[in-house]
Amino acid sequence: MYEQNTSMMNTPERNTFLLPAMVEGDFSSDEIAEDADGLQMMSFQRVKIPAGGALQFEIPTEDPDNPDYARTLEGVILYNHSAYILVDGQPLAKTDRLLKARLGYLPQDFGLFDELTVTQFLDYMAALKGISNSKAAIQKTIQAVNLEEKAKSKIRTLSGGQRQRVGIAQALLGNPPFLIFDEPTVGLDPEERIHFRNLFSRTAEDRLVLLSTHIIEDVQSVCDQIVVINHGNILFTGTPEQLIQSAAGHVGVFWEKDEVQEKGLHITARVNTSQGIRCRAVADKLPAYAQADEPSLEDAYLYLISREVAQ
Repeated sequence: MYEQNTSMMNTPERNTFLLPAMVEGDFSSDEIAEDADGLQMMSFQRVKIPAGGALQFEIPTEDPDNPDYARTLEGVILYNHSAYILVDGQPLAKTDRLLKARLGYLPQDFGLFDELTVTQFLDYMAALKGISNSKAAIQKTIQAVNLEEKAKSKIRTLSGGQRQRVGIAQALLGNPPFLIFDEPTVGLDPEERIHFRNLFSRTAEDRLVLLSTHIIEDVQSVCDQIVVINHGNILFTGTPEQLIQSAAGHVGVFWEKDEVQEKGLHITARVNTSQGIRCRAVADKLPAYAQADEPSLEDAYLYLISREVAQ
């Protein structure tokens, strides 16, 4: 959950980002909320995530001007030496190598060595991570991401989805207790997406997993905590169930007879059927011709964003 920090430092108007049993840090908004051009990206407040939990950062749009939040978070945790950060009670400057060894990170855009085989690339990554008994770790990871048949294939021969799986594999390698995944299921076919949702869900049972994704199904399947961010502002923090509950009474369905019926509504779906066009919509106040329906997580998310846009 998010709460204003009152105990870590006496400096006014400072906020805290807390990762239990791993990282505890104080950051001012200026220290982490500006990009290279000095534009405000994001302001963290105190975050508490139960050990063995999965936290979802939901970014509403694909606007290229939006910041890469996962990379920002990873950079803040690893490289912001001006902030007050403790790792297991020790200053980050003295323990940054230890933290890097505990972190598995998959950026949205990542590079691979095309002339290496999958096994060779993971062996290289294992050496960088200082993993002992790397052969067993690599074999286990390749099996987890369903790449056994491609283990000896050069990376340049892999499909886009298979390359994505190699990226996930290098993040999982060594069983790090803290994982950050930025759009991890992009490029995967439906069957593989389900496989990795289940994998991430199992991983989150005893490790901390942070996801940044636009795919609502990933959130619903994996995460027990959600943070919704829009233009750098935190709109919601809580469980998926709490977000769904917030949209109760604001989701409705109706048969469209005239386009005027859509006025004042945020249409989330229009389905052509043999009986006509069936619309699903969210609104602060549903019109009389709309029949209230149980909200889904997607409905709740769109309702939250539509209210923000209306303001």
